[in-house]
Amino acid sequence: MSLLSLTSCLFFSDPKQSGDGGEAKDQASSESSAVDHDQAQIKRVGMASLQGITIPSDDDLIGFDESTGIAYIINSVAGDFCSRFIQERIESTFWSSLDTGKRLWRRSYKSQSASLAAIKAQNQWESTVKKGMKKTFATLDREYLRYSRVTFPFDYSAAGAMLCVIRNDHVILATIGKNVALYIRDDGATARMTFQHDVLNRKEVKRMLRKAPASWSERYLKDRMREYPLRAFGERELKNLGVLDAVPDFTTVEMDRNSFLLLCSGAVVDAMSDEEIGRFVVKQARLTNCDLDSIATELARKAIRASSDGASAILIYFN
Repeated sequence: MSLLSLTSCLFFSDPKQSGDGGEAKDQASSESSAVDHDQAQIKRVGMASLQGITIPSDDDLIGFDESTGIAYIINSVAGDFCSRFIQERIESTFWSSLDTGKRLWRRSYKSQSASLAAIKAQNQWESTVKKGMKKTFATLDREYLRYSRVTFPFDYSAAGAMLCVIRNDHVILATIGKNVALYIRDDGATARMTFQHDVLNRKEVKRMLRKAPASWSERYLKDRMREYPLRAFGERELKNLGVLDAVPDFTTVEMDRNSFLLLCSGAVVDAMSDEEIGRFVVKQARLTNCDLDSIATELARKAIRASSDGASAILIYFN
C-alpha cells in the first residue's frame, strides 16, 4: 500500500456545497486554489463503531460499499436490533427506488470520471439520487413503524440515519437525526456539511412549530422533544402529533483533492469541537501514514469517554 503525503503548504477553496440544511457554521475560509481542477477520487476509507455502555444504548451500525460509493450510519436509541432492521433494508430499498439497476451503477461507478454520464448527466444523476433517497427514507419509515409496533410494548423507538452517495468528487448526503458530516481540509480547517435535527437547531424547531398542534408553544415543544431528534424513523405517536417526521435533509458537496469527509454520530461532535476534530484528523493522518481505521477508532473512543452512548465514524480521504 503506498504512503500518502499530506502537504500542509497547499491551499484549498471551500467545498462547493448546496442543500436545505442551513448555512454551514464554522465554514472554512475561501482561499485561492493551487490545485488543478481534475476531479478528486476516493483514495482511502477508514471506519469504526463502538458500543455504548448505557441500556438501551444509541447503538450504531455503519457500512461502506467501495464498488458503489455508498456509505451509511444508522443509530437507534432502542438497541442494535432496531438498527439492524434498518441496515438489512437500506441498500436494497435504495436500489429498488432508482431508475437504474445496481449492476449498471457499479459498472459506471468504477469507470473513469469522463464516463460520468454513463447513467445520466450530472444534474439528472443528482436529481435521481435525491428522489431515490427520499423514497428510501419514506419506505423504511413505514416498515420500521410496523416493526416497532409489534416489537415494543412502548413507543420509544426513534432511529436516525445518514445515507451518503459518492461519485468521484461529488457527494450527496441525506440525513435524519443527530449524525453529522464534516469537510476537513489538508490544513485542518473544517466545515460542517449537515446539522443535527434536535431542539438546539432553531431552523428545525421553527419547521416543527408549523406542523405541531396549535396549542404547542416553542417552549413546550423544546421541553417535550428535548430527548428526541426532530427527524427520525419510528415514534408513531409523535408523528401523529406532527412534531416528528422522517423527511431527509439533503446536502450536496464537491470535494477537493487532499481533503477528508467525516461521517460521524452525534456523540463524536458532542465530545470535540469541529476545529478539534479537524486538527486531530490531519495530525494523526501525518503521524500514522494516513491509517484512517485507527483515526476513526480513536475518534469513536474519545466520544465514548465523554458519553456512555455508542459512537461511530467513517473517514474518507479524497486524492
